[in-house]
Amino acid sequence: MKFLRVAVLVVGLGFLLPGFLAVFRTDRLAEFLSLDLVPPTGLVTVRVLIGAPYLAMAGVCIYTAIKSTWAWLVPIAATEGLMALLRISSGFVHGYSAAGIPEMLIETFICVLMAYAARQSAHAP
Repeated sequence: MKFLRVAVLVVGLGFLLPGFLAVFRTDRLAEFLSLDLVPPTGLVTVRVLIGAPYLAMAGVCIYTAIKSTWAWLVPIAATEGLMALLRISSGFVHGYSAAGIPEMLIETFICVLMAYAARQSAHAP
């Protein structure tokens, strides 16, 4: 159980990076992701569509790791699973590139980890 707590905490801290980058260094994150920043809506879009969800997921993961509210991880698992599924399906439509494979693996791993950790609420004392 301690391993899961640490793993969920590490994932939560990992979610903070894109969240903070999207909010405080929007231009750098957009450049890294090859996003078009048409002022002013482009900056706001990156902050809202990337920053807010990643900061929210980070908060849920960190809170869950501290308070053992494992069932809260179900939406995180669903979100990451859907992201991986959409990345895979868009690979079929638009073709795969080697650059997208690490993201697919990370999203799939996080989905499985969060789903497994969420099941701990059924087994918790």
